[in-house]
Amino acid sequence: MERAAYALMAAHEDRHWWFVGRRAVIGAMLDRIALPDRPRILEAGCGTGGNLGLLEERGDVSAFEPYEEAATWATERHPGTDIRSGRLPETLPFPDATFDLVAALDVLEHCTDDAGSLAALVRMTRPGGWILVTVPAHRRLFGSHDERLHHRRRYGRAELRSLADASGLEITFETAFNTFLAPIAIGYRLMSNATGLDLGNQERLPVGPVNRLLGATFALEQRVISRWSIPFGLSYGMILRRPLEAPESTPRPDAPLHGSRSPTTRFLSP
Repeated sequence: MERAAYALMAAHEDRHWWFVGRRAVIGAMLDRIALPDRPRILEAGCGTGGNLGLLEERGDVSAFEPYEEAATWATERHPGTDIRSGRLPETLPFPDATFDLVAALDVLEHCTDDAGSLAALVRMTRPGGWILVTVPAHRRLFGSHDERLHHRRRYGRAELRSLADASGLEITFETAFNTFLAPIAIGYRLMSNATGLDLGNQERLPVGPVNRLLGATFALEQRVISRWSIPFGLSYGMILRRPLEAPESTPRPDAPLHGSRSPTTRFLSP
């Protein structure tokens, strides 16, 4: 992501309509996850820290971020959170099987190796634990906004499902979001792509009344997602679960143990 985009994010991530609406949607998705008491939660690629407060309401939060300046901003805003330097998929600053929930919120689209990055998230999740992923949707909408944010791709629903399946994850809930405002955004993107013109920086903060109206409209989607899945929107969200490790086979009670005093159990890699 360009430094200017990080600077804008740090300046108004707490009130820009897109971040406000997305946090509402993420909160509704988090409410669908049955976490243990005082869960350990990781945000992978926390940026300037705009989602950390939402996660801190639900457990003990750690995070990592590859860009030093963004991590510094996040640490200043959340001085009690363990924020480390790290990069998907190779440079992971936390041990395997550490977290009850790992959140990658608009992260995979930045990764060269998104399949390897999702597999890395799985490794840091405890067996039976959860992974929450959000990504931008619809390849045809890729444009200047994505380029400024250094997105490598936008996702189709089937593509995201295939990533989850390849990592051995169970899809427990999936939804589109950023739906109510989608017609405006789609028209804007298609016009920009057709003309080759950059029609303005969408990361900038609109004037107060417009910003509040857009944020309130987007945030209404949390009421839908708390009960149902939305079929269409500009982003996709998935709640994924790492399976519990299970015996490859269960011997019959009368089966010989081939000379062993106790049966040997082998585990499948999830």
